[in-house]
Amino acid sequence: MNFDPCIEPERLRSTSEKDTERIRNIKFVVEQLTGKDMEREKLCWEETSLEILRARGVNTGLTAYLQEVEERLSVIILSE
Repeated sequence: MNFDPCIEPERLRSTSEKDTERIRNIKFVVEQLTGKDMEREKLCWEETSLEILRARGVNTGLTAYLQEVEERLSVIILSE
């Protein structure tokens, strides 16, 4: 792999399980990074700052998703 999937997650596009293509399979990469340890994986989504997720998620749609969630939640919270 010639890139860091933590910095360029948009390059993880494959859904294939074939040896030649699974290197870009998101599930495969997560397993490799976390050693298939669910507690380790859980730490990633619980402890990674929103700033990092926003910065690295621009090209994956995550940044837009987080913005939409914040907008919708603020409307709900402010209306109560």
